[in-house]
Amino acid sequence: MRLAQFTYLHAIVECGFNVSKAAAMLRTSQPGISKQIRTLEQELGFDILARKKNKLLGLTPGGEAVFAVAKRIASDTGLLKSIRGDVLSPSTGQLTVATTHIHARYTLLNVIKTFCRQHPEVSFTLRHSDPAEVAELVSNAKVDMGISVPPRVLPPSVVCIPLYKVNRVLITPKGHPLMKLKKLTLAAIAAYPLVAYDQKFSSGWRVLEAFEKAGLRPRVVLTGIDAEVLKAYVAEGLGVALVQELAYDPKRDPDIAARNVDSLMDPPTAAIMLRRNGYLRNFAYRFIELITPNIDRAAIKAALDGA
Repeated sequence: MRLAQFTYLHAIVECGFNVSKAAAMLRTSQPGISKQIRTLEQELGFDILARKKNKLLGLTPGGEAVFAVAKRIASDTGLLKSIRGDVLSPSTGQLTVATTHIHARYTLLNVIKTFCRQHPEVSFTLRHSDPAEVAELVSNAKVDMGISVPPRVLPPSVVCIPLYKVNRVLITPKGHPLMKLKKLTLAAIAAYPLVAYDQKFSSGWRVLEAFEKAGLRPRVVLTGIDAEVLKAYVAEGLGVALVQELAYDPKRDPDIAARNVDSLMDPPTAAIMLRRNGYLRNFAYRFIELITPNIDRAAIKAALDGA
């Protein structure tokens, strides 16, 4: 058996069982990949890929187990490349971070500017996703780290380092009756149309869950994935919204009023998501230190090791 055979299998599955795409991704030939997979199947004594004539349908039951090994090999190969980069080219490389729009726009902008200025030879890539996809990208080693409030279900291969509380505010048009109430309640908010985040996002499902626990069902008139969109619709009087406090700026949002709602629902905690037993380049540690100077490398390594 050869390492390349498992690399080819991993690529085929990642490309939706399209051998042509896998060959293009690996910069090799389609017949070469097919031959190596057939050779691996002969060595194992069973089919890995289910086929119908010349079409690949998926993995066989035995192929599922072989693919699990191929995923680990692909991950470990990536770790070895990262270690090699740290030893031979410590100041150059690639750093890929997955996050949601809210963190990309409001908490990471200055961090990324500083990082890119300090590490001009590191290619930085930012991927926008919802929390569940951020966690999956980390789990599958498609990104170096994720930054988000963790999703409802966290993949077992992902560990979280807490960052900061994500406080929320109620936003309304200027002069709205909710801003004049002496005591704000969820029932009072639910009496008005609600502009809400999509439930793929923590600020979507957590907010609606808080209403449900209180026995309330607000009328959602619009859902979105971008705080700027929600604020724009609120400013036009289409409803009220519960958004992250960091998304509101009275100077930038002159047509909107805001009010803290921490007493009505617990604020979630944003976290850095890392792949358990993964490896971070030295410049990745420095990126984390720019986000949260209070955490040291020993704590990060302990998290990676699952300690």
